[in-house]
Amino acid sequence: MVPFFEWWFCFFAFNCMLYSYQLQTLTGLGLLGCLVWRVVAAPKVSAQTIFRCWPLLLVPLYAIASTCWSDAPGQTAKLATELMITALLGCLIGGFVDQRKAVSALMAASFLFMTACVLAGARHAGDNALIGIVRSKNAVASVACLLVLSSIAVSVDAQQSRRMRLMGLCGIPLAVATLFLARSAGAVVAAVASAGILFALATLSRVRLEYRVFLVAGLAVALAPIAFVAKTLPAAIQGFAANVLHKDATLTGRTYLWRRAHDYIAARPLLGHGYGAFWRQGSIEAEGLWRALYIKSRMGFNFHNSFIEMLVNLGWSGECLLVLAIMAALVGLLRQLFMRPRPYTAFWLTFLLYVLIRAPTESLLMVQFDTGSMLFFVAGATAFGKVRNLAVAARSRSQSVRRPSAALRPATALHTPSP
Repeated sequence: MVPFFEWWFCFFAFNCMLYSYQLQTLTGLGLLGCLVWRVVAAPKVSAQTIFRCWPLLLVPLYAIASTCWSDAPGQTAKLATELMITALLGCLIGGFVDQRKAVSALMAASFLFMTACVLAGARHAGDNALIGIVRSKNAVASVACLLVLSSIAVSVDAQQSRRMRLMGLCGIPLAVATLFLARSAGAVVAAVASAGILFALATLSRVRLEYRVFLVAGLAVALAPIAFVAKTLPAAIQGFAANVLHKDATLTGRTYLWRRAHDYIAARPLLGHGYGAFWRQGSIEAEGLWRALYIKSRMGFNFHNSFIEMLVNLGWSGECLLVLAIMAALVGLLRQLFMRPRPYTAFWLTFLLYVLIRAPTESLLMVQFDTGSMLFFVAGATAFGKVRNLAVAARSRSQSVRRPSAALRPATALHTPSP
């Protein structure tokens, strides 16, 4: 792909995700068009990228297979196919595109989206939180977190263009202001923690390899005492949320959702109810939860916990595949950060940690046509390496083996006698 078009390709794909509330069906068509164009333009490299990312694709494949035992086979088939499109496109962006361009395109798309939300100025009637153009404070806060992290990553990258770095410097205060206007306590905590992690990883990437090992070992020793107070952490976190962040004890109804979810998990613990089959109109359980939590639209709801959501959808078998995908991405990104440290590698690792911080209170993983889920696949594919670079390196090695050096060539080949 021509470098100029790489940036616009990512920018278009990310905007399709961010404006899904406005685009509706056009989001799926736009993402499918990106996927088809990418595969047709480079079928061999696309196939190599997809095969390298097989641990990430196990959950989407299993979601499609869950159509066989789903409570709503038609809905599962549709949503699982959409999840597969999201996963494949994310893997191709992470495994083929120059990640400096991908991160800067994500920052630019998030910057424009946040600007539109602030200019729209729409507020929630209850707590006066900014809901922007998506009518959801959590969605606004999530994109604000993306803008914070991507702006920091672009700003500290000396190989980014001056224009992109300037946009990054402007994006940081915009994102911070939007975070507080959205009044999402979980997003604020995750953003602060993730920003600190990103600065630490960016600093670590500038240190020589042998010193990185000592620094990480020292950090592990410093954090070891946390294990002795692990049992008191949930109470401390709940107290912090209630006293400092002014969250109610039920975390805005989440604890009730989680209690009910455990009953649904116990009914089908191994295979689950089928991907996306629970939240549907006509389901007695879903209708009861919508009524109890005053969700008048009766759509677009979830259990606000990525792991509980997976257990309801695909059971413990799907949960194991999800953990495998997360571990594969984490290990790959850590290895890359140690061996070939780059600002964009630090960004994707930080984003993955940010998702894990928010996963217990939000459904961010393995959601069809969702920004966070797509970026999870981009981060995971980045962990497996860039197929184009690996192919070029392998080709250059094979040519150096086949072609003898000048010192080993016969003299007649070096000095042809004149007639």
